[in-house]
Amino acid sequence: MFLDGHQEFLGRRGLLGRAHEIEDLALALPPAASAVLRLLTAMAARITGLDDPEDERGGVG
Repeated sequence: MFLDGHQEFLGRRGLLGRAHEIEDLALALPPAASAVLRLLTAMAARITGLDDPEDERGGVG
């Protein structure tokens, strides 16, 4: 669900690209929502480099 209240189907790229516009995920089952949030968190960490313990910059830059 977006900040303005409308709902829209998005893929992974759309979720990450428009994350700043999204308030909540409209999933019927709480375990499904939890699984999707875990997946998106892991993807965001990998994309930004925050999952690299050897990176002293903390994934920035």
